[in-house]
Amino acid sequence: MEELSGVPGADLTSRLWWIGLDSWVIQDGNYTDVAVGERRQFALELGYRRAARLAVPPDHERTPRCVHTGRGTSYDVVGELLRSFPEPRGGAFVLDVGLLAYTQWMVLDDLAPPVAGTWLTGEIHLSVDPFFYKDDLHALPGMPPLIYTWTVEEVQVDETPVVLVHPGDPRHEIPAREGPVRVRDVTREAWCSVERTQAWDEDGSYRLGCRLDAVAPTHTIDD
Repeated sequence: MEELSGVPGADLTSRLWWIGLDSWVIQDGNYTDVAVGERRQFALELGYRRAARLAVPPDHERTPRCVHTGRGTSYDVVGELLRSFPEPRGGAFVLDVGLLAYTQWMVLDDLAPPVAGTWLTGEIHLSVDPFFYKDDLHALPGMPPLIYTWTVEEVQVDETPVVLVHPGDPRHEIPAREGPVRVRDVTREAWCSVERTQAWDEDGSYRLGCRLDAVAPTHTIDD
């Protein structure tokens, strides 16, 4: 595995990474619209379904892994937690799956936050850091550099049909007091390739097909 502050190796730079980007992130002024062929800098935020929390793998499976599932921006991962926080919320957890990604919320099945040094496995999705790391988290003590440099090779807009979902639907996590709601029908996932995001015209979601540049990650975005 690469050094945390080192240049990513060929095993990471040779693949295409699918990374989510919601229109609101651009609309809030955190980034400009993204076009195919551009070179951009951003950290990775990870998320996971609350009904499928990350778990501790057996010792013999503790080798870093990050494999695209073929769906959206989801990855099957194994990695070591490099940074933790004593509460489930309010700090930052950093997971090393070959690349480093952060989340501000993490608990295991016992509802306790894992501690640094814990190995974790499960399915995560990767997204462009909205602003949490680049604006604030990068300055926390002991926070590793997470801002990578990417070349954007694909931009796709989410055209998955929207359906009305009621609480209790096993395909979705809808709290009992919050339904029914309109969500994407994950059984009919569909993406359409475009030349650039148009966040001000399309209030939806994108995924970026990015190639990782062989450049060491940093704490801040270059001016």
